[in-house]
Amino acid sequence: MTEENRFKYGRAGDNFMTMFQCDLCHFRNIQKRDPVSGNAVDNRALRNIRRANMDALWSREPTTVRTNLAVVRKLCAYGEDRLGFDSEVMVPSMGPFPVRDDCGMRVAAVSTERSLDKGVNERTIQHGTVRKFRSAFSNMWHASVEGGLDAIAVRDTSKLIQTSCPTFGDWYERFGVGLHKRMGDSVRQDRAISVLQMRALMNEFEKDWLSLAEQGNSDEEREKVLFGALFAVVAYVVALRGEEVPLMDLAGTRNHFSSAVKTGVDEDGRDMAHVVIALLGRFKGEKGERYHYMVSVLKTKSGLMPGKWIGRMLKWYKDKGVTNGPVFRKKNGKRGKAKDYELEIFERLERVQKEQPNVLDPSVDITEEFGMSRSFRRGSDSRAIDQEVGTTTINLNNRWRKVEAAKGKAASFQMFEHYADIELLLGAFLKYSRSM
Repeated sequence: MTEENRFKYGRAGDNFMTMFQCDLCHFRNIQKRDPVSGNAVDNRALRNIRRANMDALWSREPTTVRTNLAVVRKLCAYGEDRLGFDSEVMVPSMGPFPVRDDCGMRVAAVSTERSLDKGVNERTIQHGTVRKFRSAFSNMWHASVEGGLDAIAVRDTSKLIQTSCPTFGDWYERFGVGLHKRMGDSVRQDRAISVLQMRALMNEFEKDWLSLAEQGNSDEEREKVLFGALFAVVAYVVALRGEEVPLMDLAGTRNHFSSAVKTGVDEDGRDMAHVVIALLGRFKGEKGERYHYMVSVLKTKSGLMPGKWIGRMLKWYKDKGVTNGPVFRKKNGKRGKAKDYELEIFERLERVQKEQPNVLDPSVDITEEFGMSRSFRRGSDSRAIDQEVGTTTINLNNRWRKVEAAKGKAASFQMFEHYADIELLLGAFLKYSRSM
């Protein structure tokens, strides 16, 4: 068997491992009629049903199917030859099945059709996108009349549900495994931005900011530079993902600015002046909105200056009389998205690439390889490891994500994390950003 022939045929013994019904039976189970000869829609449905059938069968590898078939044959032979049992007694009934879709073929067939849609970065969409149909259907099922009849077992605070949802059954699970095997995964990671590239990027932003100030350019042009630079430096120095940076809140950040930047030195003579980055969001499962505070030194080891850019942002809003709301916002005042700042950042990276090829290789396709979602965080993590920042410090810097992951429950911090005030652990918190 060649690799290209996988998933194209059934093997002897497949029906002893995975429930099997023919294409026509599945069609009748779903449509309650026979397919119309020559009907294009019916033919497409039959095609997808066969594809789903093959995927379910191929959830098991050929060697596994062959081994199981050999054992089934030996089971029947021993029963018949040594104990006089008829082989029909040894093999359970393999059909016929009731005329209804108990296995979820209707969802599987639609999922195979969805899998043909054009992808963003690949020829077709990813498996992770296709499988959302299963969760959507199961949610509907458990909200339906049928789902309301499912049994529920409760013990203390735990709850178990005995469900009749077809997409939770054994056949659909096999289909899901086979579909994943056939489609595979195309992992496309954002390229990590290096500390040299980050420093060159921020230098470009600085030059543009000073130039615009001298020329007296419009607020709109200065705004693009200010918030593009702020997005990049905040994401990098405290290792935020692209979707997390726009959670930065103006009031929370402003309220701590004056006192934080005046903080003195510790007993070891380290400068403890810092800025507070307040993230405000309504996270899944939480009641109400909650702040998550992060801190950064004013100037990092490599010369990045988050304190300067945050100060400029606060002055920008003060001059406009704005005191609260999201830091990164659209013209209508609503919270912006990472994509809104991509153009400003990529344009300056392209400038760095052109003027400093030793810093950013000209062969790199910036718009394809860099991404707002992960490039800054991956670069920050890499820098922290290179600077031998310990795992404890990295985890402490990322501890706010535990609150998000807790989904409204008490986050699973260590006791010292749960009760410690940021001011008491300021040195540990600043160790991360200082290394950037």
